[in-house]
Order: sequence, then C-alpha cells, then structure tokens
Amino acid sequence: MEIARKRCGKGRRKIAMEPIRNRDALYACFSKRRKGIFKKAGELAVLCGIQAAVITLSPGGKPMSFGHPSADAVIDRYLGAPLGQDLAASDEPPSCLDRKPGVPPGGQFWWVDSIHLLDLGDLETIHTSMETIQRAILRKANVLASARAALAGVLAGIQPLAMMNGSDRDPDLYVPSWGGN
Repeated sequence: MEIARKRCGKGRRKIAMEPIRNRDALYACFSKRRKGIFKKAGELAVLCGIQAAVITLSPGGKPMSFGHPSADAVIDRYLGAPLGQDLAASDEPPSCLDRKPGVPPGGQFWWVDSIHLLDLGDLETIHTSMETIQRAILRKANVLASARAALAGVLAGIQPLAMMNGSDRDPDLYVPSWGGN
C-alpha cells in the first residue's frame, strides 16, 4: 500500500511576459535574469571567439555591464569603428552557432587532412608541430614520474601507529615517521 506524495512546490513553470508589479519580485527576477543573460553572453563570446558586451539598467536605475574581454574594451572598439558596420547592416546569419564546440572554422583539424594532398611546407609545419607536442608530453611525463617518486618516498616513511607506540589497538591509524624514531 503506497501513499501518493503531494508535490509541495510548483516546479519550473513558464512565466508570462508582462510587467512585474511587486517590487520585491521584480528585484529578484531581475537579479536572476541578469545573471542568466551575462552567462549566455560569456558562453557565446567563448564559443564564437568574439568580443561581446551587455549593458542593463536595474529596476533602481543602476547600470550594470558585462563584457568579454571587458565591457569598456568592447564599447571603445564599437565607438571607434567606422559608421555603417552595425550588425543590422550584415545580411549573413551568424555561423558560429551552427558549429560544434571545439571544431575549428574550417570544419576539420589539421591532423584529419590527407597527407598526400599537402605540399612540403605544410608537411614540415606538421612535423614541427608534432615534435613540439612530443616534447611537451615527455616533459609532463617526467613531472608526473618525479611526483610519483616523491610520493613513494613520503609513503615509505609512514608507519602504522601501532608499530610506533608498541600498541596494537588501532592498526589502521598511520602517522608519519620523520627521522629518528
């Protein structure tokens, strides 16, 4: 016999787009939506590799801004641009939203291309890149091996507490031995 549980909250609901009359609810809604739009602007800037700025005015009249890399840099660049280069003047749709994250604008990474179609200069560039990657991997492997050796040395110096105290009450307790004991 199972008792049906009544849901306490209302869950996530769609809110109708109409002015919010309650001042406290207005401030709370603005705060949450401001965080959301700033987060989306940041994600779009990183995804597309663009500079973006969002400027809002709080219900109290305080201006708030977000920019990637900074709102001032984006605004200065916008104000310094020649007239007529607005987004509305561009007829082409933004293509960065059609791409998958991590895929370069050309559609493929350089290591996916067939090596038979490359000339000598491209092959030398790829060879140099692969050597650089190999050196970086070897450096990282050496760092990890050194860390492992250092950790093994530290762990070798740790003895069970029971052995140090001559007691066997709790053999799972460990304390480090630092030299003389």
